[in-house]
Amino acid sequence: MEKKGCIGVDMETSALMSIGKYLNLQVVSILMVSDKHPISKENENWEWKMTKDLRKELLYQVIEFALSL
Repeated sequence: MEKKGCIGVDMETSALMSIGKYLNLQVVSILMVSDKHPISKENENWEWKMTKDLRKELLYQVIEFALSL
């Protein structure tokens, strides 16, 4: 996966998408990255970036998106 530029996979989203495809349902997953993973050994350790304001803004955007469907 790393060769394709992917560092991690959200397993729950993968399961939702697989079930949606199997049941022929439209599925959406909205995620927010809350920390920064070091890509190489030269990079700094984990760095927490999530703030209360960022979580609140994401929530408002998700609600707005859901109501626009």
